[in-house]
Amino acid sequence: MVLTNTVKRRPSNPVNPMTQSLDWQTESLRFTFLGCPDTSANLITWSAITGRDADSITTKKALGTRNEEGVWEGSHLVVAVQQGRIDVTMSPAAPEVNLAAPEFPSMGSLVCVADRLRDSLVKMRFPKSARLAVGAKVNSFTQSSSDTLEMMKKSLPFLDVEKTCIDVVFQQNKPKKMRPSGIEINRICKWTQLTMHFLQFMPAEGQIITNDNSAEVKYALQLDLDLNTAMTAQLPHQDSYGKIVEGLFAELKNTLAEVS
Repeated sequence: MVLTNTVKRRPSNPVNPMTQSLDWQTESLRFTFLGCPDTSANLITWSAITGRDADSITTKKALGTRNEEGVWEGSHLVVAVQQGRIDVTMSPAAPEVNLAAPEFPSMGSLVCVADRLRDSLVKMRFPKSARLAVGAKVNSFTQSSSDTLEMMKKSLPFLDVEKTCIDVVFQQNKPKKMRPSGIEINRICKWTQLTMHFLQFMPAEGQIITNDNSAEVKYALQLDLDLNTAMTAQLPHQDSYGKIVEGLFAELKNTLAEVS
């Protein structure tokens, strides 16, 4: 069960899942530097991305971790540093609860969000890294579990499962070489048939949350995208990472368009 303080209204008009376009709503966006030396981790900071100080910074020197976060451009931005890895993640900022017209948290179109983060990253100095990766999680809401499955089949016409199946998950990797760099990347796509139970509540101190039959059920097709430079790829000097970063974001948007 997923607990949240917001829900999304079900559209009043029935929709044919075979003719409905996939209205992808962005749940999260991430860019990752893998295999980077700890001494250069300070190149990627919340302030370097946004131009101002983070709302919160937590550092644990013994573990070699740093977590910086705050609201930027209407989204919740987190820079998480651990040994050999840096993640820059965007997710919806905590919304103001509107009981009259509640909505599921979303950052909207992936294209707009991805362009915003890309434009900030390419202006920065990059740490030398073994691999670079970009990922996103998007959702398209439907009327029922069977509708979700039909929309999944629309993207994956070769998928042969019974109409009564639930919790269907399919993952594939379609590697390719980016142009003009020729760097090989993995393009991992994971489709998930989701059934979510949303419970709107405002617990008092010490209150225990119990099962509630009034919890609203929501259905969605979730697509998890992960594009990363292959383990065998030879990255150029970090001063040239800008073009690779641009290429990865372009491939992210192209991959979403391909499966839609």
